[in-house]
Amino acid sequence: MTTTILAVDDSPESLRVFVGVLTAEGYEVRQASSGELALASAASAPPDLILLDVRMRGISGFDVCRRLKAAEETRHIPVILVSASADVSERVEGMEAGAADYIAKPFLRTELLARVRTQLALAQTGARLTRVEGELRRSLDRAERARLAMLSAMEDQKRAAAQVMAARDFHLQLLSRAPALIWRAGLDGKCDWFNATWLAFTGRTLAQELGDGWAEGVHADDMARCLETYLTAFAARQRFEMEYRLRRHDGEYRWILDIGIPFETITGEFGGYIGYCFDVTDRRTAAETVLRQKQLIETVLENAPIGFAVNRIDSGVGAYISARFEDIYGVPRGSLQTADDFFNMVYTDPEQREHLRARIMADMATGDAARMRWEDIPLTTASGERKVVSAINIPVLEQNLMVSTVQDVTASHAAARALQQQAEELRDSNADLARFNRAAVDRELRMIALKGEVNELLRRMGEAPRYREPASDPADATIPDAPGRPA
Repeated sequence: MTTTILAVDDSPESLRVFVGVLTAEGYEVRQASSGELALASAASAPPDLILLDVRMRGISGFDVCRRLKAAEETRHIPVILVSASADVSERVEGMEAGAADYIAKPFLRTELLARVRTQLALAQTGARLTRVEGELRRSLDRAERARLAMLSAMEDQKRAAAQVMAARDFHLQLLSRAPALIWRAGLDGKCDWFNATWLAFTGRTLAQELGDGWAEGVHADDMARCLETYLTAFAARQRFEMEYRLRRHDGEYRWILDIGIPFETITGEFGGYIGYCFDVTDRRTAAETVLRQKQLIETVLENAPIGFAVNRIDSGVGAYISARFEDIYGVPRGSLQTADDFFNMVYTDPEQREHLRARIMADMATGDAARMRWEDIPLTTASGERKVVSAINIPVLEQNLMVSTVQDVTASHAAARALQQQAEELRDSNADLARFNRAAVDRELRMIALKGEVNELLRRMGEAPRYREPASDPADATIPDAPGRPA
């Protein structure tokens, strides 16, 4: 970038000299023949340096220098005063007016260039210093603002810490009265606080429970498992749940559900654990009762002569399938997981399967209990065994369940058919016997009539009757032995 120098002199000859010397050195030289023109030129396009003659018509060089230094946009420009006077006081006045240097006329070319280079270098150094000073001031301002912000943040942090402490104390007071048994442990894993509910439950003091003292109330059979769960979760800083028996103040051991949750400090660092404990003895007792009842029901169902299945209505997924249910249908145990499994595995014939599926679904859609009973359904199992079954579906809509029962009636069905066949054979035998009886009676009646005719003929011939008279009831009549035949 070209360095610009403003040469100010009311002497054209002096201006030509300035222009010639400086242009030869590569400087760009602007000229002004009066103080007024110099001020206007410097204000419109500030040069890098000004050579200013002291004694000019109109505004003197001193006044021009003073005005340049008074203006914000030109005060930084170095000014070299030029004068033919050797008066020291004049030089002093020039320096006081703000001039950076002074050169006397006539001057040597080398001297002029040396002073110009020096002032330009000083100006550049000053500009850099000014920039550095500005940056330094800005840095100091930023540092001061940062310091003030830090102080403010520290005050805010102190206030926040005080608020946190107050909130913690407030929440600890709330937790102390909570119905749950609550504990807290620090970074060392040792318990450092228990709420009043815990202490009332155990009947011990806070001092007795602190540290590992609380473990004295844990049942001996649960201690190892309890500590392993706690220490493993603590090392991994993970949430945990465990159940163990804890001695109550009256000496009874009660089952406790202990839920431990890691918590962080205000700075986001791991601070320890807080635990919430609940007496679940009654729940466990109820669950055990329900389990025993369930086991009893399953035992009854598994040993019943009919099969049972329970499926969810919406999804068809099986909730319970008895072994007898699968045995009756001839499928491997545990294979009927859904309603689709049932149709696909039990009815292997696609045509029969779709027919029965459509029929069963249509019957169930009616909601008519009478149409959810299917009697004497023929069935061929995967092994080729032929069976006859009867089934009932019982919807339990409020629980989204369908209870299905099946009974193998193959034997009774065969017995009924055999009985029917026997009845038909007996009916045929009775019919044959009746026909035989009727024929026998007819023959007997004909013999009686014949004997009567013989007796009547003998009487007419004057001989005694050979046959006895028939009884009043033809069935009681007997035929006497023929003559000459042994009785």
